[in-house]
Order: sequence, then structure tokens, then C-alpha cells
Amino acid sequence: MNDLFAGIEQRPISIRGTPARAPLFFRDLAMMMAVVTVERRAAAALLPDLPGYRVLTIAPGRALLGINCFEYRDSDIGPYHEVSIAVAVRPPRRRGPGLWLAGRAAARERYHAFVQDLPVTTEIAVAGGVDFLNFPKWLAGIEFTEDGQQRSCRVSDPQSGRVRYAFTGEVIPTGKRPSDCTFFSYPLMDGRMMRAEMRVRRLQWGSKTLGGGFVIEPGTLDELRPGRVLQYVYAPRCQAVLFEPRQPV
Repeated sequence: MNDLFAGIEQRPISIRGTPARAPLFFRDLAMMMAVVTVERRAAAALLPDLPGYRVLTIAPGRALLGINCFEYRDSDIGPYHEVSIAVAVRPPRRRGPGLWLAGRAAARERYHAFVQDLPVTTEIAVAGGVDFLNFPKWLAGIEFTEDGQQRSCRVSDPQSGRVRYAFTGEVIPTGKRPSDCTFFSYPLMDGRMMRAEMRVRRLQWGSKTLGGGFVIEPGTLDELRPGRVLQYVYAPRCQAVLFEPRQPV
């Protein structure tokens, strides 16, 4: 498998006076990902009222939510933590039953979603996400703990100390076969829907399908009425590239 970063040209940028590069390279990271069912009406209420944004419905009254907990250990803007809460959307002009589209996305590992919340742990990560992608980033306290059997992620408000999100994932056996997945997000920029792409190469990882492994702790996302965990991925060693947004084709 080729080097993930090979052939990708970066250009110098400035994030509020701090030198950086685009696209953004993440040379070392850990991730914990889950796809869970949620109430369709509550999920749809989180999307912008704009043509092209449609929640992906997989069953009567049920939609999908993606939860990604990232620990970026080496990136072009330094180390930081991030948690993404994203509603699965139907890609523009894609036809077919929602369940079929969801299955196709999982099989190809190409996920389409609207990022509804994106807490991070550094000021430069907040500024870069807001200025270049209009992502809903905010400065948070994000703590990871692992005991060999479980890996936990807790997101708290740095001012009040109140816990906003709390997740626990199983530390499952991992292989060393690299595997790529792609996350497409659809931010609203200057009144237009754009598409940002993040390519992730999982160098060490394991997964469960329809088998749990991930727990959303009570008090977290209760308004969405989360249900079954359809997919869970534990990946302690990864690399990634985040590209600048473009108009969907």
C-alpha cells in the first residue's frame, strides 16, 4: 500500500497568524468510532434548512449518528483531541433506499455526514476549523483513559466542568492489515453547501458489526434517543489527511 501522504502537495496557510499547511496532515492518531441509530425527527432538526441537506433514514423513524473520538498525537498544528458528533446525510443527487445507501457506505467505508458538534482541545484547532471549514468547533476538555479492556472518552466544558459527552469503547483485538476509510462532511459556507474530505488510514485496528462494543453513557445525547450500535471501530494507530472544502459534484 502506498504512503498515504505521497503525491499530496501542501500549501502554506496562516491560521490567525500561526503558520500551518493545507491539506492538513495527521501523521499519528488514535480513533474510536461508532455508528448508532437515533430518532429521525430529532436528527433532522439538527440539519440546516438548505436544499441538499437530507437526513439518511434507514427505517421508519430512525436515522444514523456517527461518533468519532480522535486523539491526534502528531499533526501539522500540533497534538490535540477532538470528538465529532455527525448526522448521516444522503449525498446530493444520490437515489435509492436509505438502508441500501447506508449499507453501501459501510461496505465501501465512505461515510457522508453533517457535523453537528466538534469539541477540540486547542485554540489553533478551533480557529482552523471555524475559519477554513465553518465547523462547529469549541474549546473543551477531552480526556481519554484506557485500562486494557475499555477505552473511555469524556468531554467537558472547561469553564463549568460539566460533562457534555461520555463514551466507552471495548479494547478489541487488532490486526496489522492497513485499511482506508473516508469521511465526507458537508459544512455550510457563505450560504452554500460545501464538501470536505478526510481520508483515514487505519494501520492497527479492529471492529464489530451489529455487536455492540460501544456505550453512550446516560445523559449523553439523550435527546436523540440513541439505539443500537451498528458499527464500532477501535483503531489505536492511524494516519489521516484533511482536505479543504469544495463544492459537491
